[in-house]
Amino acid sequence: SSGGRACCPVRGDLTFSLALAVFKRSSSALLLLAVCLGFGTVKPKLERKTTLNLCALGLFYTLASLNLEIEKIEDISTHGHQTDPLFMASLVVSICDVVILFWIYFAISEILKDLREGKQLAKLQMYQTLARSLFVWVLVWFGFSLMEVLVFSEKFD
Repeated sequence: SSGGRACCPVRGDLTFSLALAVFKRSSSALLLLAVCLGFGTVKPKLERKTTLNLCALGLFYTLASLNLEIEKIEDISTHGHQTDPLFMASLVVSICDVVILFWIYFAISEILKDLREGKQLAKLQMYQTLARSLFVWVLVWFGFSLMEVLVFSEKFD
């Protein structure tokens, strides 16, 4: 409201906004993963071990993403612009992204195989469409990530 910098410690409204955005992003990824595991369409519920792994990954991903966002804000607050590429925090979040993407890929491959074997053609077609859409999305995401790395590396040279 005063137009001043978001400074030390990070303002409460800014922290809440960041936490909400991170929670939205994390929950979206986990819901997509749950659907790719067959939850709700092929399986009425997930196995307990899978659910626990999903919750653990979600919690870790949410905390790592929140840490990265807060570090970015603190860096900007201190220097007026982002000065540090925040390599370690970005690496942890990127590793979580890759784990989620690979888990989605293997889960959807397994579901497609099960649907083919069970001759559930309507669900098979639905999951094939989902798989194609995700493939296009991953290509676009990879392209944007590559552009970000190139632009970011020029910024710090």
